[in-house]
Amino acid sequence: RPRILEVVTLDLIVIRSALEAAAAIPTGGNDVLAQIATSAKGFIPVLDVAAERFLEELDYTLEASNASRFEADMASVEVVRGAVKVPHVYRGVSGRRVLAQEWVDGKKLTEITSDPSTGPLRAKLVQTLLNAYMVQFLETGFLHADPHPGNFMLMPDGRLCILDYGMMTTIEPEQRIAFIEYIAHLSARDYDKTLGDLVNLGFVPKELANDPVNRAIVVPVLAETLETLYGSGGGITKKTDALNAQSASRVGELSDKLEEMAKLYPLQLPPYFVLILRAFGTLEGLGLSVDENYAIVDECFPYVAR
Repeated sequence: RPRILEVVTLDLIVIRSALEAAAAIPTGGNDVLAQIATSAKGFIPVLDVAAERFLEELDYTLEASNASRFEADMASVEVVRGAVKVPHVYRGVSGRRVLAQEWVDGKKLTEITSDPSTGPLRAKLVQTLLNAYMVQFLETGFLHADPHPGNFMLMPDGRLCILDYGMMTTIEPEQRIAFIEYIAHLSARDYDKTLGDLVNLGFVPKELANDPVNRAIVVPVLAETLETLYGSGGGITKKTDALNAQSASRVGELSDKLEEMAKLYPLQLPPYFVLILRAFGTLEGLGLSVDENYAIVDECFPYVAR
C-alpha cells in the first residue's frame, strides 16, 4: 500500500486534534458538554497507546524482533512448550518492508469455528489459547495483542500456531501482580477488596477508595455489578439484560449519588489496558462459541492459583 505510513499518520493526527478540541470545550456548567470534554480528555492517552502500536505494525523489522522474542518466550515455559508454534523468522532476508517467515500448514480458527461438528476440538484449542495468554499475561509480560481467529491455526500435529506479531504490548511486573490479586478476589467473590485492586490497576482514583462515605456507596454497587458480570458465564446480551434489570435494585436507588461521585472522581480506562481488554475479550468470544456459559474469570483462576 503506497504511502501507507503517511496516510495512517495523518489520520491519527486528525483524530487526536479533534479529541484535543473536544477536551478544551468551555462547558459553562453544562453537564452534557462537561461529559464530552471529560470523555475526550480520557480517550487521548488511550489513542496515544493505540497509535504507537499502529505505527509499529508498519515496521517489519520490529515485527521480526517481536516474533523472535515471542518464540523464545513460548519455548521457555513448560505449560505451553511444544503446544504453541511460532513461525521462525529468517532475519537475513527480512527488513523494514519485507518479512520472511517459515511456512506453516494448518487450518485457521475461522475455518474450524464455522464447522458445528468441531466442538470438542474448539474446546481444546480455547484451553491451549487461554494457557498461552496466561503465560504471556502473568509470566513473560509480553502479550500478543491482535488475537482475532484469523491469527490462529491448528497444525496437523495438533499444535496451535500463532501468527502476526505486529501488535504487541508489555505488561509490567506490578501490573501482573495487581491482576492476579484482582482475579483471585473476583473468583472468591471478595468484592470489597476489588475496589483496592481497581485503584492499583489505575481504574479508580485513590481518593475515592479512601473516602469512607463514598466507599460505603461504591462497594455494594461494585459487588452487585461484578456478581452480574462475572458471577456466572454467558454472552454480552445475557449480561446486558441483567445489568439493565439492576435499575430497580440498589444500583438504581443510588444512581444520583453515583452520578455526583463520577463527576468528582471520574473512572478511567488505563491506556495500557486497552490491548489487554481486546485480547481477553476475543478469548472469551471464542470460549462462548464452544460453551454458552463460558466464564473467563473461572477459567483463569486455576492458572492464577498455580
